[in-house]
Amino acid sequence: MKIDIRPFQQSDYELYAETLRLTLPCDDIEEAKKNVDIAMNRIKNKNRELWVAEENSTAIGFMLLEFEPKSHNIEIDWFDVHPDHQRIGVGTVLVKKAEERARNLGYKTISLHTAVSNRKMRSFGRKNEFNEESRLPEFWGESTEDAYLLVKKIV
Repeated sequence: MKIDIRPFQQSDYELYAETLRLTLPCDDIEEAKKNVDIAMNRIKNKNRELWVAEENSTAIGFMLLEFEPKSHNIEIDWFDVHPDHQRIGVGTVLVKKAEERARNLGYKTISLHTAVSNRKMRSFGRKNEFNEESRLPEFWGESTEDAYLLVKKIV
């Protein structure tokens, strides 16, 4: 299995929407497309990048990075791997891309947030050397689930 990482292209839109439909709590493909549109608006900011993992020229994973120059941190804002391609290293390859970007820019950490109940992502984080730095009550707004802030130091 060879996974390539490259910047997002407009031709990835439909596959990204389908991946979000399956990985986010989206009711349908239209709601998933609205989320892709949110990501598209975020990458208009020069402090953000959207990366794609592909296998055999098919987009199978997506990672939205936000660069925080004051704290020398790169936040993995959105991180989604198509369910048919999870648990085979796609996410790890995406994290390695984030590490490469951090090293190239002199950043010291990579972070991400995940729901306390998201055991798959918490396990993935531990496997990829992220530490659970803090628990954040109602992270996504009032009456929402708590989240963990996961942080990986770049050496």
